[in-house]
Amino acid sequence: MKHRWNLILFMTITGITLISAGLYGYVSYSRTGTASPADLGISRFVTPTPFFMHEVLTDTTYHSDNGRVKLIAFILINCPDGACPMTMYDFADIRNGLRNAGVYGEQAELVAITIDPENDDSEFLRSYARAFDADPEGWRMLRSTDGSLQNLAGEIGYAFQVHPDGTGFHATTMYLLDHEHQIRAVHRMASATNQSDTERITAQMLHLASDATD
Repeated sequence: MKHRWNLILFMTITGITLISAGLYGYVSYSRTGTASPADLGISRFVTPTPFFMHEVLTDTTYHSDNGRVKLIAFILINCPDGACPMTMYDFADIRNGLRNAGVYGEQAELVAITIDPENDDSEFLRSYARAFDADPEGWRMLRSTDGSLQNLAGEIGYAFQVHPDGTGFHATTMYLLDHEHQIRAVHRMASATNQSDTERITAQMLHLASDATD
């Protein structure tokens, strides 16, 4: 039965710091590049508790503490501002860069988590994923109904609200985690007028993936 979700407003000092610390700009990416973490806007923030959620593309249980670098975006299919579908197009661009570098799926992955599991059921999410050519090799579409979503949002300071009819609002923040599950950078989601900084995000992910293998 559909119910009203209470506003998630666990905007702790850590969460505020994460949002304000996002650094934006162009960086050409190469797995063998010489840019430093500081040059790439990589720092160290909170380490959220590992979580389990249902991965709908493979119909399996996803465990976030899997040793992979990951970019996490929160989405809903009935997106009020267009940020979610535009960000999924950016995911496709990032996926191509990671795949060309040989790290996609094995060392780095893209994670989209619905904030509206009541309306975004597994079949709906699979259809949505097909529209963006999402593939299970390294693109995760997650859904949770057991409180894992709220716990994660609270730890990282992510704010959202969804009403029973699927309308609502959400923060437009994405989180980049390293292989040890620590947040290393934050980014804005795409919008109808502005693309995410896919070049910079890809460069960061390649750097962190390289660190994981050193």
